[in-house]
Amino acid sequence: MKKRIVTFMFLLILLGMVVNIFPAEADSYILGPGDLLEIVLWGRVNQKFSAVVNENGLLELNLIGSVNAEGMTIDQLTEVLTAEFSKYVKEPNIIVTLTRARQLNVIILGSIRTPGAYSFPAGTTLVQALIKAGNPTDQADLTAITIKRNGETIVVNMAEFTKDPITNSIEDVQLQNGDSIIIPSAMVSIAVLGEVNRPGVYQIPKGGSLFEAVTAAGGFSREAVTGRITVYEAQDLAADAPTGKEIYKGGLEGNLRLQHGQVVFVPRNYFWDIGIVVSLISVLTGIKSLIGL
Repeated sequence: MKKRIVTFMFLLILLGMVVNIFPAEADSYILGPGDLLEIVLWGRVNQKFSAVVNENGLLELNLIGSVNAEGMTIDQLTEVLTAEFSKYVKEPNIIVTLTRARQLNVIILGSIRTPGAYSFPAGTTLVQALIKAGNPTDQADLTAITIKRNGETIVVNMAEFTKDPITNSIEDVQLQNGDSIIIPSAMVSIAVLGEVNRPGVYQIPKGGSLFEAVTAAGGFSREAVTGRITVYEAQDLAADAPTGKEIYKGGLEGNLRLQHGQVVFVPRNYFWDIGIVVSLISVLTGIKSLIGL
């Protein structure tokens, strides 16, 4: 896992070296409110304009008045301005430059080294945002990074992207204002109680087995009844009126795959019942908080 994350970080740094991160490439950048442009008119008439695309998506320019710029690329806007200035100036030459990109407000959470709220220039991509936020942690799950956008969820498999970030067919995602990026953990928290050598809450890989959880807790104690292991949901046991609903009862041979927040209980002998587990409610309440339920 750690080797994979280190490789990912190296590729992000490499990618940051070969692309112009801020702002985005001019040939594909889509203009919008807040973008600051420099417009140079030269030839028979020489003038320089500095203008911001206003909230209505318009540029207000001397001589030609209002021009819609929102949704255009730099090249498209250049063509429009050339046509407009041609009404007043013979054979105008126009150069349009993006001098300051508008800002995007983005939130980055989860398994990232510096989570928080960020402001990025428009045109920033997911990879570029992850670089700015310090890269994913060693426990990040790169296969299911999610972007919450206007009530929709976009899932991105960055593990596939980083295999070959230059030629990969999976495109990097361009961010939008208000996006929330969530990098999930590749680990799940499991409470292992009862007859194990080190009872407590442990993190095991997502999709990890009952065997891995017991091993993380130091294995069975001498008094353990290994064929009657019981798995519960922590939220059931930590409730005011615990249901004690069993998700699983048996031995390790079933190779049960555990989910985040579950509780593994290993009994001491064959004469135990749910009352023993209920007596641990005070402990499980703390476990519930620790696991994050």
